[in-house]
Amino acid sequence: MILANRRALSVLAAATVEENLDNLVNLGISYTTRRGVVEYIEKGDWKSALNLITQSMESFPYFERLVLHDSQGVIKADMPVATPSVVGQSRADRDWYIGVKRSWKPYISRVYIRGAEPKIPVVTVAVPIKTMPTKTKTDSLAAGKGQKVVGVLQFQITLDLFHRWIDKINYGPGSIIYIVDQYGGLVYHPKYIKERTVTDFSSVGIVTKVLKGIRGCEVNYNPIEKEERVASYEPVSSYGWGVVVTQPTVFAFIEKNKELKMAIIIYAVIFSFAGSMALIILNSIVIIKRGEKTLKESEERYRAINGTGCRYDLSAR
Repeated sequence: MILANRRALSVLAAATVEENLDNLVNLGISYTTRRGVVEYIEKGDWKSALNLITQSMESFPYFERLVLHDSQGVIKADMPVATPSVVGQSRADRDWYIGVKRSWKPYISRVYIRGAEPKIPVVTVAVPIKTMPTKTKTDSLAAGKGQKVVGVLQFQITLDLFHRWIDKINYGPGSIIYIVDQYGGLVYHPKYIKERTVTDFSSVGIVTKVLKGIRGCEVNYNPIEKEERVASYEPVSSYGWGVVVTQPTVFAFIEKNKELKMAIIIYAVIFSFAGSMALIILNSIVIIKRGEKTLKESEERYRAINGTGCRYDLSAR
């Protein structure tokens, strides 16, 4: 029962991460499919296209940086503007560009240290920008028909956002939830939240399993924490990421111990009550037996007196 509950928690955490990543991708798609953005890019006015996107994203404080690239991965505009300027530099060798170019679909990158100052860990959401769909003879939009890729929108996300997602989940005392990217890099871990480097967890046994798409729950010994922990893990299938939830066994089984203690108390009360009832019933049986014996003796005396010819007048007594 305990392991099943922990499994359910890791499933919930993975679903939360996946839903929020989906929202980020959908947000990127909503901007890259705006006619005004596409028209500016087709005219070569990358700065105006980025300004149009930036104005709409001002309410999202976790977006650290917005960059527009052409279809070859060359930077055309960035916000905030880097010093010195990076316009004209190629990013075709980056993980996120290789990922988005693979099928020209949105891609969530691995966690990495960004090149611009401040050099902090970030995750990139890369979304291809395509020309508007052409119309058929019936004037209905044919999705993808006649479209070509004209650029890529890249927005970098600080890891604080992932802490905000996970912090909403009540996962029990002593528990830790951490997220790893498709290569085993720590996207979020409460004990590494202030780190300015990317911590590699790819060699951790549970992480190795979850990145292979394996899900489960097990009890193992944590050599770093020097304690036994219950660990459940669940892949974030759509993005190749994984979520792990761990809790010291001393906390994981505490509720079970409470249930056991309560059961003992309940059974003790039941047995105590049953014992009391047994004594009452036994005492009643003794009284009844005594009454039956007295009545039998009286009857025998009555028969003995009548047998001698003497009158036994009960009314005279």
